[in-house]
Amino acid sequence: FMLNLLIAQLNCSYQATYQDMLGYARLNRGKIIIETMPSVAKKRWECFIGMLRLDDRVEFGEGGIG
Repeated sequence: FMLNLLIAQLNCSYQATYQDMLGYARLNRGKIIIETMPSVAKKRWECFIGMLRLDDRVEFGEGGIG
Protein backbone atom coordinates (compact mmCIF):
# COMPACT_ATOMS: atom_id res chain seq x y z
CA PHE A 1 0.00 0.00 0.00
CA MET A 2 2.73 2.48 0.93
CA LEU A 3 4.58 1.85 -2.31
CA ASN A 4 1.43 2.60 -4.32
CA LEU A 5 0.94 5.79 -2.32
CA LEU A 6 4.52 6.86 -3.00
CA ILE A 7 4.12 6.19 -6.72
CA ALA A 8 0.89 8.21 -6.79
CA GLN A 9 2.57 11.14 -5.03
CA LEU A 10 5.55 11.07 -7.41
CA ASN A 11 3.21 10.96 -10.40
CA CYS A 12 1.25 13.95 -9.13
CA SER A 13 4.46 15.87 -8.47
CA TYR A 14 5.72 15.05 -11.98
CA GLN A 15 2.47 16.28 -13.54
CA ALA A 16 2.66 19.59 -11.68
CA THR A 17 6.30 20.05 -12.70
CA TYR A 18 5.44 19.25 -16.33
CA GLN A 19 2.63 21.83 -16.36
CA ASP A 20 5.02 24.45 -14.94
CA MET A 21 7.55 23.56 -17.64
CA LEU A 22 4.94 24.05 -20.38
CA GLY A 23 3.93 27.41 -18.90
CA TYR A 24 7.51 28.65 -18.83
CA ALA A 25 8.09 27.44 -22.40
CA ARG A 26 5.03 29.41 -23.59
CA LEU A 27 6.20 32.51 -21.73
CA ASN A 28 9.64 32.24 -23.34
CA ARG A 29 8.11 31.85 -26.82
CA GLY A 30 6.00 34.93 -26.20
CA LYS A 31 9.07 36.85 -25.07
CA ILE A 32 10.92 35.90 -28.26
CA ILE A 33 7.98 37.02 -30.40
CA ILE A 34 7.70 40.34 -28.57
CA GLU A 35 11.44 40.97 -28.96
CA THR A 36 11.33 40.08 -32.68
CA MET A 37 8.28 42.14 -33.69
CA PRO A 38 10.05 45.53 -33.90
CA SER A 39 12.43 44.13 -36.54
CA VAL A 40 9.59 43.11 -38.90
CA ALA A 41 8.82 45.73 -41.55
CA LYS A 42 5.31 47.18 -41.37
CA LYS A 43 4.62 46.37 -45.03
CA ARG A 44 5.67 42.75 -44.55
CA TRP A 45 3.50 42.43 -41.44
CA GLU A 46 0.46 43.88 -43.23
CA CYS A 47 1.04 41.49 -46.14
CA PHE A 48 1.15 38.57 -43.71
CA ILE A 49 -2.06 39.67 -42.00
CA GLY A 50 -3.73 40.03 -45.42
CA MET A 51 -2.71 36.50 -46.37
CA LEU A 52 -4.47 35.14 -43.26
CA ARG A 53 -7.81 36.42 -44.64
CA LEU A 54 -9.22 36.88 -41.16
CA ASP A 55 -12.13 38.98 -42.50
CA ASP A 56 -13.43 36.16 -44.73
CA ARG A 57 -16.33 34.09 -43.48
CA VAL A 58 -15.62 30.44 -42.84
CA GLU A 59 -18.14 27.78 -43.81
CA PHE A 60 -18.47 25.16 -41.12
CA GLY A 61 -19.25 21.58 -41.97
CA GLU A 62 -22.09 19.58 -40.48
CA GLY A 63 -21.23 19.13 -36.83
CA GLY A 64 -19.00 22.20 -36.78
CA ILE A 65 -19.67 24.53 -33.88
CA GLY A 66 -19.50 28.27 -34.21
